[in-house]
Parts: sequence; C-alpha cells; structure tokens
Amino acid sequence: MNFYQMLQLSPFILKNKIKASESIEEKRFYRRALIVRSFLIVLFASVSITMISAVFGQEQSTLAVVLFCMLMSIRFVDFGYRVKQGIIGLGVVLLLLLFSPQLAAVLPSGWKFICHFYSLLMIFLLTSYNRELGNPSLYSFCYVFLVGTLPSKEFFVSRFALVFLAFILFSWIYFRKHREKHQEFTLYKRIVGERVWNENNQFLMVLALGTSLFLLWMDYYSLERYMWAGFACASLLAGDRDALKQRAFDRLIGVILGSVGFFTLMSFLPNRSLFLIGPIGGFGLGLLTTYRNQTILNCFGALLLAQDRYGIGGSVQLRIWNNVIGLLFVGIYLLSLKVLSLLYNQLKRRKVCQNNC
Repeated sequence: MNFYQMLQLSPFILKNKIKASESIEEKRFYRRALIVRSFLIVLFASVSITMISAVFGQEQSTLAVVLFCMLMSIRFVDFGYRVKQGIIGLGVVLLLLLFSPQLAAVLPSGWKFICHFYSLLMIFLLTSYNRELGNPSLYSFCYVFLVGTLPSKEFFVSRFALVFLAFILFSWIYFRKHREKHQEFTLYKRIVGERVWNENNQFLMVLALGTSLFLLWMDYYSLERYMWAGFACASLLAGDRDALKQRAFDRLIGVILGSVGFFTLMSFLPNRSLFLIGPIGGFGLGLLTTYRNQTILNCFGALLLAQDRYGIGGSVQLRIWNNVIGLLFVGIYLLSLKVLSLLYNQLKRRKVCQNNC
C-alpha cells in the first residue's frame, strides 16, 4: 500500500498495523499516516463547513455538519443493494432528513411521534443492512441533530438547495465507489431476505422506536440542549447490545472526564486561544478508537458552543445531566421491552397449553 491508500484506512486498522509492525520504519510510516489522515479530515471539515455557511448562510452550519458526516461514510460504506437503487435510497434519506424534522415541529405530539418513527425506520432500513459498519449510529445522530437545530422558515429554500447539490455530489461518489458491489441484491431482497422480521430489522425497529419515544418525551419534559441526551440515547441503542452496560459506563465516565477537562482547560486558557479547542478536539478524535476516549473529546467542541449561552459551569452541569437522562431512558426503555417480551411469551405458551389441553 502507498501512503495515499494508508490515508483511506480507519484509525483502528492503522493502530493495529502499528502494533503488528516489526520494524521502526514501518511503525513510523503508519503513525505518520494516522496523524496526516486526522489533520486532513479536520482541515477538510473546517473548510467545507465554513464555505457552506458562507454561501448558504450560518443557519445551515448544522446541516453542513450532517452532510460532512454522511460524506465521510458513503465513501466507504454502501447500503447493501444495487447501486442504482442505492442512489435512489440516498435521495430518499436526504429528503427525510430535510423534511421530517420540519414537519414534526408543527405536528401535535401523537402525529409527531409517528413522523419520527416512520422516518427513522425508513432511513435505517435504507442504509443499515450491516449495523457493524456504523450507519445506524451515524443516521440516528444526524436525525436527532437536525431535530434539535431547526432553522428559521425563511432559510428553508437555501437548505433545500444545499441538499439538492449534496445529493448530486453524493450520488457521483456513491456510484464511483460502490458500483461493483451487491449487484445480486435488490432493495426488497436486502430488507426482507428470507423473512421480514429478521434479527437486523428487529434491531433497527427497536432503535427507531426508542429514539422516537425519546423525542416524544421531550415534548412533555422540557430539557435544555436535549440533543445531548438524544445523542446518548441513540448511541447506546445503535451499539452492540451485548456490551450495553460497558458502553453505558464508558459514556458516563467519558462525559464526566471530558466535562471536567473542559472546565479545567477554560479556567486558564486565554480567550484568544479558544478557537483552537474545536480543531484540536477534532484532530484528537481522528487518532482515537475507543468509545470512552471519543466521548471525552466530543465534550470539548459541544461545550465550547454551549458555554456562550449557559456559561462554563452551567454547560458542564447540563452536559453531564443530559447524558445521565439519556442513559436512564435507554435502561428503562430496554427493560420495559424485555418485560413486555416475557409477558407476551408467557401468554403465548399459556394459549398453546390451553389449546393442547
């Protein structure tokens, strides 16, 4: 592999190559690739988000973040079915991300829940044939982020134009990167397979239902910066359920350490240097592979944006509290599903027993 090809690999793969390397020169080569890769991603993110905000308005900066995250994903992760149908699926996903948060904002609570649930479920089914590739986590983040950062109505036309241009660019990239993959699978075959109620679809259903219920709860329980709780909720539900307790613990510890670290840093960092926090945090994220460490660094950028409104101490308290709320919601939600499943199976066995008797 040449250096350019090394830049296309994930930090996890590069770190494994560093560990497996026997020579010092090899280790240096992979370390250099890891560092340059992280630097280029931060540079590209900064330039692209700044340009989009300058052309389409500062109100579109949140959408610019979502589109950047999608761009980083579709370069490597396909949807698992024929490329032409994949491009159509990409267009549907972008339309849902554009219209569903806007529509839900004007609907009464019950209809709002239905809008969120079916939008999320369709997005997941269109994009997430293999959840280990990360699409459920990515698109749940994108959806919750857009729901929590709705622009003013007068900016919707420019938002539509931005999404249209993104679709053209993304379609070209998607076709170029994935045109040879999964030609034997149609969208219907990929989703339904041998049976529609397969294990992957069940997982996506639980994720869509849990995220929608959380957003419904936020209609009745006023929570400042509820996106943070939503991110915690979606992140846990989209992860490995077998490692749920460890993942929840890692997120809680990561949020506490990251928030305390931000508070400490802000106590002595000069105001003129605050602009460095975001890029440095983004650069660090490109080097990390563990969920806890990524959670720590995610706090810095989020708290930097919030501290103008809530103050440093208020932002830190809100960050920790919202994540605790998100974690508690996931625990209650999954426990409720488990109890309902046990009751259903018990009733089913009782009915079978009565019929046989």
